[in-house]
Parts: sequence; structure tokens; C-alpha cells
Amino acid sequence: MNAANYAKHRQVTPSQVTAWIKKGLLGNACQKVGARYVIDPVAADAALEGGLHPSYDPGDTGPSFAEARRQKEHHLAELRRLELEEKKGMLVPAAEVQGLLEKLIMQARTRLLGIKAQVAPLVHEAIADAAQRERLLFTVEEIIEGTLKDLSDAKIQ
Repeated sequence: MNAANYAKHRQVTPSQVTAWIKKGLLGNACQKVGARYVIDPVAADAALEGGLHPSYDPGDTGPSFAEARRQKEHHLAELRRLELEEKKGMLVPAAEVQGLLEKLIMQARTRLLGIKAQVAPLVHEAIADAAQRERLLFTVEEIIEGTLKDLSDAKIQ
């Protein structure tokens, strides 16, 4: 008998039977054949009810079959929604977004670093006092460096 039929026999969900198998509660009553399990129901019942394994709890039947089905349908609906959003172009691969962001940030960095060099000649023409010019250019440089630090420290939430 397969795991799904044994679950019906025990009135539990197939996932509960799989959990029992993984815990070794069914002992030799369960054999893996290919990707499926073949269960001897008489031996499995004896293993479970005979208390051959100390961690067996007959009251732990897991979720009801209806609850397991509801959970399955919920997750399948969520998966279908995500697939539809991806096909509509509402979802894009994270690596693609990361690559684009890195490119944009590098372009912004290059332009920001060029601001001081572009502004310096204008400042020299407009401000006669050398100390004021240097203070203004230093302030511009601090603002640019702070902005670049904020960009480099940014975390995607």
C-alpha cells in the first residue's frame, strides 16, 4: 500500500505518514521503492500501536485532511498568482534589478564626483575671497561624500 492509502487507512494526512516514515516510526513496515514508499499496513499498525518507537504519539495526527487540503489549495493559488504576475511583467528577477541598480549608482557616483570640478571655476569668478571659496568648495565636497556614503550604506529591505 502506498503512503496516501495508508494515510486514509489511519485517517491522517499523507504528510503525517511521511513524517512518521522520516522519524522511523514505521520501522521495517515501510520500504522505499524508487521515489515512493510501500507500506505493509499490518506491520505498520503494529509498529505504531505497539509502541515500538518511544516518540510515537497516537494523538499527534497532524492537521486534518480538510485542513491539509485547504493549505495546499492556498499555496497553489499563491503560486499561480506569482506566476501570473511574473508573466505580466510585474515581477522581475532580483539579479536583473540588482544589476540595474548598480549601474545607476555608478553613473550617479561619477556625476556627483564631477560636481566640484564643474563648480570650482564658477566659484572662483563669483567669490573674490579665497577663504570663502575654499569653505564653499569644501562644503560642496562634504555634501557629495555624504551622499555617496548614504548610497553605499543603503540596504534593500
